[in-house]
Amino acid sequence: MLKSLRTTARLARGIAGDGTRRGEAGRSRHGLGWASAVIALSTAACMAAEPAPPAPPVLRVLAPAAIRANEPRDISVTITNGGATPVVVLPNMVRLRIDGEHAQYVPYPGPPIDPWEGARELAEGASAAVLFRDASDKRGVWRLPPGDYRVRALYEVPPDLTPPAGLASPNRVWRGRAESEPVSMTVQPAR
Repeated sequence: MLKSLRTTARLARGIAGDGTRRGEAGRSRHGLGWASAVIALSTAACMAAEPAPPAPPVLRVLAPAAIRANEPRDISVTITNGGATPVVVLPNMVRLRIDGEHAQYVPYPGPPIDPWEGARELAEGASAAVLFRDASDKRGVWRLPPGDYRVRALYEVPPDLTPPAGLASPNRVWRGRAESEPVSMTVQPAR
């Protein structure tokens, strides 16, 4: 493959297969049309060799519309594969973002979370759910006193995140940032 790419590059620069330049004595018998065909075929071969990246997942937040301050604030996020090929998702990379006047995120002390723990492959149209008990993830908890809030889910996988050696399909891991539509949640004073 590398040799054919070098040949393609030489042809694109106008150097014939016998080392002469076009227009010089001993000009190659191959014309510009032949060089164009070689370039097109080489480009198509390279594109066919690399699989297309997976489609971004679709995120949806399920949160109670209204809840009392002394009740659990369980929030669920659904990750759906909206693409035509299987995709590997990393549930530990899903986070909540809660906007509101008094919303406060309190991180937990301790070691970092393994992003690959719980990784799973989703077939076309399949979904996986991530539950945030009492608005808490493995990294911290959201403190939500009475008030109005907008809840979003963020799923971000950096391009340089190295998969573990045992992962069967590392090129099926979707990389990038996806965000859900916001949902409203009101925390009412406790009775």
